Amino acid sequence: MTNGLSELDLQLIQELIKDPLASAKALATSLGASQSTIGRRIATLTEEGVIKVTVRKDFETEGAHFPVHLDVYVAHGCAAKVARRLSKCDEAKNIILCAGRPEICVRLAMRDQNHYADFLRSTIASIDGIERVETLTVLKVDRYRLSYARIDR
Repeated sequence: MTNGLSELDLQLIQELIKDPLASAKALATSLGASQSTIGRRIATLTEEGVIKVTVRKDFETEGAHFPVHLDVYVAHGCAAKVARRLSKCDEAKNIILCAGRPEICVRLAMRDQNHYADFLRSTIASIDGIERVETLTVLKVDRYRLSYARIDR
C-alpha cells in the first residue's frame, strides 16, 4: 500500500488512465476482481479525492462535425483578456494559454465550414488584441484521448 492506496487501487487508476470509459465489468475482468469491488473502490477513491470523475460532451451528437484547432497570436499583454473573451464563445471547447507563441490554442467544435468561416469573420475579427490566427482543420479523428493523473507516491 502506498499513501493509503492498495495495489488494486493503483492498478485500477492505471486502467482508468488507459481507458476512462471502461465499464466496471471490463475493469473487474482485467483486474481479477468483482464488479462490486471495483464499484466500491471507484466510489471510495472519488470520495477521498484521489480520482475525479468528469463529464465530456459528445460534440458530434450536438451537430458539431467540423473540429478545428485555432492558434491565436495576441498583442503583448493581451493573452488573458483575449482568453476570457474566447471563453464566452460556445464553439470554443478548450482554451489553452501557452508560454511563447502562439499565446493561445483553442479547440473549436463547428457545424461545418460555413459556420467556421462566419465565426472567423464575426467573432474572431471582433476581439481586440488578436494579431492573427492560424488554423488546423481536422480531417479525421481516429482516437481522442484525454487523461490526467497525478499520484503522489
